[in-house]
Amino acid sequence: MKDRSSATDCHGQFMRVAVAAILLAGTATMSQAKSLYVIAQNLYLDRPLPLHAYNIGPDGRLTFQTQYGIQSVAGGAVGITIDSDSGSLFITYEFTNEIRVVDAVTMDEQLIAVAQGASDLAGIVYDHDKGLLYAVDREKSNLYAYRWHPDTGQLNNVQGSPFELKGAEAYGIALDEIDDQLYVGGPRREVLVYNTSDWSLVRTIPLSRTAISVAVDAKRGYLYTGGGYIGNWYLTQYNLVTGTEAETQIAPDAGVMGLAVDPATGFIYATTGRDNLPGGDDLLVFDRSLRQIQVFEDIGSATGMVIPGKETSYNPLHLVKTVETPSTIVTPGAVPEIPIGGEFTYSICFDHDGYTLTDVVVTDTLPPEVAFVRADDNGDGRSGNYDPNTHTYTWHNPPLSTGPTTCLKLVVRLKPNIAVGTFVFNSVTIDTAQTPPTTITMDAIAAVIAQPFSPLSVTKTIVSGADTNDPTGTVYANAGDLVTYRICYGNEANTEAVTNVTIIDSLPAQLIFEATANQSARYDEGTRTCTWSFPSLAPGQTGCVELILRVARDIPGGTPITNLVMIDSDETAATTINAVIVTANDPLRLTKTIKSGAFEDPRVRGRLLVNPGTDLTYEICLANPSTTRTVTQISIIDELPWPVTFVSAEGDTDGRSYDLRSHTYTRFYDSLAPGAADCWDLVVHVPQDIAPGTLISNTATVYARETQTVTTTVDVNIPDEPVDPLGDPVGCYLL
Repeated sequence: MKDRSSATDCHGQFMRVAVAAILLAGTATMSQAKSLYVIAQNLYLDRPLPLHAYNIGPDGRLTFQTQYGIQSVAGGAVGITIDSDSGSLFITYEFTNEIRVVDAVTMDEQLIAVAQGASDLAGIVYDHDKGLLYAVDREKSNLYAYRWHPDTGQLNNVQGSPFELKGAEAYGIALDEIDDQLYVGGPRREVLVYNTSDWSLVRTIPLSRTAISVAVDAKRGYLYTGGGYIGNWYLTQYNLVTGTEAETQIAPDAGVMGLAVDPATGFIYATTGRDNLPGGDDLLVFDRSLRQIQVFEDIGSATGMVIPGKETSYNPLHLVKTVETPSTIVTPGAVPEIPIGGEFTYSICFDHDGYTLTDVVVTDTLPPEVAFVRADDNGDGRSGNYDPNTHTYTWHNPPLSTGPTTCLKLVVRLKPNIAVGTFVFNSVTIDTAQTPPTTITMDAIAAVIAQPFSPLSVTKTIVSGADTNDPTGTVYANAGDLVTYRICYGNEANTEAVTNVTIIDSLPAQLIFEATANQSARYDEGTRTCTWSFPSLAPGQTGCVELILRVARDIPGGTPITNLVMIDSDETAATTINAVIVTANDPLRLTKTIKSGAFEDPRVRGRLLVNPGTDLTYEICLANPSTTRTVTQISIIDELPWPVTFVSAEGDTDGRSYDLRSHTYTRFYDSLAPGAADCWDLVVHVPQDIAPGTLISNTATVYARETQTVTTTVDVNIPDEPVDPLGDPVGCYLL
């Protein structure tokens, strides 16, 4: 019926009490990363509170990622939940109605929201299906419901709020989004369950111990409770079907404070402590049988914790890891199948928009099931190194791409002694001088018996409706335009026919299927896929189909749109490739003129001359012709011809933007507003010993996130013999 996502915690009067509940999301097979977020200290009077992020590995164990400071307000931070769709964390504070919103990816504070009507917030959960945020006042029966608008950062009161939770003295709350039920803990030996449609009490669960903190695993049918604040030193597991209990003692002097369940594994995470007294302060991990498998000691007087319902993690550089070959997508959510003994490629990509990264270290920890083959150092050939003792491959300061994203490739081979059905888990970590370490995991690569058939070939090209001639290789298309893809396939690598051939093209939300233009494709609106089926392909047989799609309107310029296509048959492993287009704004206007130092050839009108030993001043102007859209991440690279030397650039007193090795000058702009323009001078020196007749050709190129690349060139000639300019030197020649 719905996504089983996350819910969280609570707090008591000047105390440490926290509860988190995660409801099961769909099984993730191609996980990129998921973090556990923990308020590691509930109250400081003189400094920010530590918010911890831990990477959750495929085996359920945690790896510390980072600590960021959040504001200490009123009685301290107590509750935390997450909107897994927008990646927004919500943090409540005792004795106030203030809610801080934090970006889960960057851990930057986004805004401060006010929960109207509340006064002493405790437990808080987010209902993804309804787009509502629920919060309770500590020890009261009031439940406040707010509609969350992530685009504007506003919380709007829901009509009828606050709602009465009959009989509740609320502390921790947990949400079951499948059955639309809210679990409420309190200072009694019971948990009350309410229907989120009308807030009626639908169930009272009796327990043998007090349940301040609550979490629910709806998929597996378990409720978890604890109560370290009031002297309950046990973690309780309650079977929602049979009504039976199991428990384990947390510590001799501390109990559960924060509580969460991982939707993928059903493992339980808990912080420990008691009310303003020594004891606990640890972070514990339990499997579903309540066996403790990991402990982080003395993390602080922790309160709330939350696990996202989908792949959301602390990841400021947007580190992603995918399997490039063979196919990573057979059907939505499927596990990539790697032939035993076969090679495949990990693609490791990260963004560096807005960062000037230094001391970059990327470390891939290879699993024992694979053997290292080779790595691509992004054209450098020197920055990477494989260590056979640790079975890791590390890049030290790999060359960064000129665009916003750098990708590194790592080729490995699945070992021949791997059992069929083995799952292989691989992690990668990036660390820089500007960002803390970030670890993500690529989990669930299934080893299968090697196929006797080679994969079918498939290519995907854009034949019309887009600009494929940008020098960066980026393909641009305008919002609202029709784009024609040509998908070609073949059975060239096999000597036998293959049967039940299927081609599936998966449409992203930004592309709209045009029914009248695609009569050969079978389109499924539910899965947003176009399918072509063929009973067989003979050896060597090839063919092509075309797919016409419309780029959705009102998509911001610079938005990458990835369109995947997969080919499969009964006899072959699936192969998936993609084609990426980027929506374009109106191109920036780049002009370059010679402002001084050159003059017109007296014998050839329009031909510019410059005498040896002269300084040339170029004026470079940039303008944004759009009246509505700002262009961002702009760089102008001026490629100076080798006969001249760099002298100066206007506004750059120390010349730090000049690169002696490449003989280029680069100027960056964070953004250019609609209709805005900027001009600056670049001065070079023409050497005295330059050969007569030399052509000095100077090119400038502008790159931007949302627009196509624009290049302009200005030429000037060395005369065959020195020429005295007639009158003033000629300026402002635009070529």
